[in-house]
Amino acid sequence: YMSIRDIPLIPEVVEELKKQLQRIDEDKELSGEAYTDHSLVFANVLGQPFDQRTYMDNFTRILKASGVNRVIKRSEER
Repeated sequence: YMSIRDIPLIPEVVEELKKQLQRIDEDKELSGEAYTDHSLVFANVLGQPFDQRTYMDNFTRILKASGVNRVIKRSEER
């Protein structure tokens, strides 16, 4: 179910989300009619959802670069 609710955010997060919305506007302008607006905050340059594998690869790379170990929950084990 979709609902609207207030979510308290620290000012730094609000600023980063505003920057992300500016990037989305730039992607829309550059992509023209090829852009499909799915109302996503994080999407590829054409407005499509990120592929889950791409997201996880990027997330894993960021964790490794920051020195944070990834914790695998039992539900993620294969």
